[in-house]
Amino acid sequence: MLESSSSSNSGVAKVSDLPGSILINIFGRLPLKTVINCKFVCKSWRSLISDSYFYQVYSHHIPTTVFFEVKEMSSSLLNLKEISVIDRQSCGIAKMQLTTNSRDHVVDIRNMNIQLGNGCNGLICLRGVKTGEPSLIWNPITRQVIVVPKPATTADDNNVVAGFGLCGHTNRYKVLRIFHKKRDPPSRWRVEIYDLGTGNKWREIGDAPFPIPSTIPGFFINNTLHWNLDKNNKRNDHVNANNNNSLICGFDFIEENFKAIKAPPIFSSHKKNKYHWSNLGIIGNFLSICAIDAKAFRPDIQVWVMEKYGVPESWALRFSIRDFFIDWCNPYRSIQVINIRDNDEILMLCANHFVKLYNLRERRFRTVEIFDFPVIAHVPSFVSLKDVFREHPWGSG
Repeated sequence: MLESSSSSNSGVAKVSDLPGSILINIFGRLPLKTVINCKFVCKSWRSLISDSYFYQVYSHHIPTTVFFEVKEMSSSLLNLKEISVIDRQSCGIAKMQLTTNSRDHVVDIRNMNIQLGNGCNGLICLRGVKTGEPSLIWNPITRQVIVVPKPATTADDNNVVAGFGLCGHTNRYKVLRIFHKKRDPPSRWRVEIYDLGTGNKWREIGDAPFPIPSTIPGFFINNTLHWNLDKNNKRNDHVNANNNNSLICGFDFIEENFKAIKAPPIFSSHKKNKYHWSNLGIIGNFLSICAIDAKAFRPDIQVWVMEKYGVPESWALRFSIRDFFIDWCNPYRSIQVINIRDNDEILMLCANHFVKLYNLRERRFRTVEIFDFPVIAHVPSFVSLKDVFREHPWGSG
């Protein structure tokens, strides 16, 4: 027998007697709402669930579980009170209200115009709408937020590229900014890093070798933030010539340098003009790329996965979708494969509004949900930002 409360019967085991590793394994298989409730049972459970290791366990068992709507780009985004949760069995979506411990709220942030940046371990970098500058680090599940200090060097335009990632060697989060100064040559883009949790200043580490797109957030995996390079940008010609059409670039948060990543063979020189768009993504623990040939009403979509990170020969075609009827508006530029289920169904987010299931055996789509506002797919984290970044100014939603 196993009980959660103390008992005078020495023959009865208590939940508190279980090792932390076993409890994390149990919690990692529970529905999101149950996990949130468990966090408020006792201090030891709160500590386990708030640990960054628990995020790794939880995201392994439930690759992506929530969507939240982005109704407006302002500080009101931080007041997120409702999310849409995917059921692991039926893949249906249910609404869930978020409740937050009032002790986590210290300062109210007002009148900030912000937009979404990239995520890392369930935390999201928020950027200024006009400047693109990294402004806040946000946990949408706990509704905690920390302020990123303003850099001393001012960019001369509104095309700042903001990035956020984790250095696996030091277990320290870092914020990245790529920017152009007025007196610099047009091809020069400076790079600065801020180490969260240290109280240090922004530091310049050199220049970016590629023109990084400023409007599309990157994807973080393997200590590296990844972006799609614009194949039509002439500044990338030398990259493609030297790296066999490397459409992907990455910033390594351990080495603090950039690298070109060779694309799948579908993007070889004689095929690159066939595929109009490509979208990066993360499937499980693998970097993925979605190649799209946008023929009218008969598109060809191929999803490739890098099975061994950093090894170009390990790119493998996971699945291909051809000749299906498009019943949503202009999805081509934004098709995100969220995960692949055991029953050969693929969960996809199309055009940031439509959640679809595609059955590989039956070769047909099923609509799961249509949102009125754009949504992002998110793996929840219960990490307490107060514990991770003790030396930073605080805000709350």
